[in-house]
Amino acid sequence: PQLLEVKERIIVLHIITHVIRTNETVLFDPVPVIELVDIGNGQRVTNHDWKGWDWVTTVTLVSHSGIGEFIGEVSRNFSAGLVEFTDLSIHSKGNYSLGYDVITVPESNYSLLIIQRDVIIKERKLYLTVDTQPNDCNETVVCGIQPVFSIRDQANGEVVQNIGWRNRVWRLNTVLYTDTNQPFQLNGTTEHTINSIATVEFQDLRVFSIDTRFYLNFQISTAPVSSYHGMSINTSRFDVNERVYYLSVDVLPSDCNQSLVCAVTPEVGVYDYGTGLIAPYLNSSWEISVSISYDPSIRVGDILGYDTTSLFNSIAAFDNFSISEYGAGYIISFESIFGHSVLSASFDVDYVNDYSPIFHLPTLYSISIFEENTTDITVTTFYATDLDIGSQGDVEYTLHSMSPVVNGILALNNTNGNLTLLSPLNRELFYPIIYTEYELIIRAHDLAYPEKARTTDITFTIVILDINDNIPTIPFPAYRIDCREDLLNGESVYTLTADDIE
Repeated sequence: PQLLEVKERIIVLHIITHVIRTNETVLFDPVPVIELVDIGNGQRVTNHDWKGWDWVTTVTLVSHSGIGEFIGEVSRNFSAGLVEFTDLSIHSKGNYSLGYDVITVPESNYSLLIIQRDVIIKERKLYLTVDTQPNDCNETVVCGIQPVFSIRDQANGEVVQNIGWRNRVWRLNTVLYTDTNQPFQLNGTTEHTINSIATVEFQDLRVFSIDTRFYLNFQISTAPVSSYHGMSINTSRFDVNERVYYLSVDVLPSDCNQSLVCAVTPEVGVYDYGTGLIAPYLNSSWEISVSISYDPSIRVGDILGYDTTSLFNSIAAFDNFSISEYGAGYIISFESIFGHSVLSASFDVDYVNDYSPIFHLPTLYSISIFEENTTDITVTTFYATDLDIGSQGDVEYTLHSMSPVVNGILALNNTNGNLTLLSPLNRELFYPIIYTEYELIIRAHDLAYPEKARTTDITFTIVILDINDNIPTIPFPAYRIDCREDLLNGESVYTLTADDIE
């Protein structure tokens, strides 16, 4: 039989889709497509893995003018005889050639190359847009609707995602103009450095003047200077309205006790109707006063501490707020010097009298005094304390006698607790009733309101010691006695009776 010679397959590359003119950094459109073609039949090789090889294409860039580099994936595997470079672009303008090199893995005799010449990359065409127009602006307050600025690519209309592609620094400067094209003061962040994504969302622009037909001018600068330097765009016209404020009770007083500073003191904020937010950058000095709008107390309550205060960061804080009388359901009113006002919700002012006075003596206490002792002496001093705060913690004393004879004899100082002897003691003053002791009740009471007051009693006994201060007495000053002459010695003539009240 005749021998059959099987020769190695001859395969070449064919560019199906060429890169046409495009702009720097913009994805190739159409996408370059390369195919493997069998010279033997002129057909695409779809079974290139017949020997178990991977066919890999790497695209290379040859610059004739320009300093471009590829952006994207430059190596891809063939699939069904085709390879597509779907994410390639060149980052700088110029005239280039594209070389497509093909090798197999593992290495074989197949090493293919095809070149596309005169690929022209133009400078990137960009334009500016104002995606959100400024609006809802009141004087001095951050505009309710802040502008959004973007740099877009003319090739696809999309926001540029790699604005620093040629190592340029991009900056955006914002200037406020009136309809007469005169620049005006603009507050907030007006200069931005634009990083990779070319969108600037403003956060804090505000205008301190009232006017109509304002507009913003956005201008680009690049470093180093490029053809993009000086690009600009204006916003639509917008008005800046007079600022309108209102008061809001941010903190309601709570944990309040009569005459004591509330544990939580009230705070009132100045808010902007335009934004509903706390109003910074007020262009005048403010003061807020507080008064009682509804008084539920038995007695007329007053606000203690300062009732007028200035603002700090647009908030009026009444740090030493208290009310002089207790009651449930107080309502207070706040008013600014410009006529703004607001009422609080209701709150309670409690009356705290938790503790009764405590004597610093035994509950049963006595002292001994000789009768006829010197007057105006302090017999003893009573001392009691109360753990409550304010008048509820102040203590006074009263004397209550269980003996009816102390009036005019003893006196108790109601403030310092001194028990004083007003007249000498006399056990036999009400003879035949003899008082050997006086039993007293000493009462300590706090100075809370009568309906809230607390008391503590102790029993105190004064023992009266006897002295021989009385002489015996006989019933009559003179006696005439009749007796018999025959009385014997030792017989009783008369019995004389004498009394001594000791």
